[in-house]
Amino acid sequence: RQQVDDIAADLSGGYGILVNSNPSDPIAVEELESVEGVTAVAPLEYGFAETTFGETSQMWPVTGFGPDFAATPPALRDRGEYANDELAWQAVLDDPDLVIADEFLLNTGGPSSRIPRVGDTITHADSSTGAVRDVTIAALTVDDYLISGAFVGANSFEQLFGDRAVASRFYV
Repeated sequence: RQQVDDIAADLSGGYGILVNSNPSDPIAVEELESVEGVTAVAPLEYGFAETTFGETSQMWPVTGFGPDFAATPPALRDRGEYANDELAWQAVLDDPDLVIADEFLLNTGGPSSRIPRVGDTITHADSSTGAVRDVTIAALTVDDYLISGAFVGANSFEQLFGDRAVASRFYV
């Protein structure tokens, strides 16, 4: 309980609410922006891909983000070669071959056989589109309590999921 404020600050990027909507009928950004008291909305694309890291492979969440999210992102645990968190998020937004993951990647309980590190490669595959993408971990987030999975730039997400890449998750 004593960590709640720190965790919320690390994960929020300054936003106050995480809104999930149905990807087959997502809420419009404009609708969220029209709500009294809302000052900013960062749309996210959200889906599940067959994710492989080391010898482990399973369905895992992937979150695609754009410039609104990159401008005020969640905190990073390890920003790799980048001078600050914002530069790391911007690099991933700009480069479809980069990803931001957390130390619990593909861990569903118990001790992990291999902890992801900056520079490691993971593979995302989507059986619907047939797309397969190898991406390099550019940075590590704090623990993924929001179940965002691996963060990739919107272009990378769209290359993987094709027409199913729609904003259905929002930081508000």
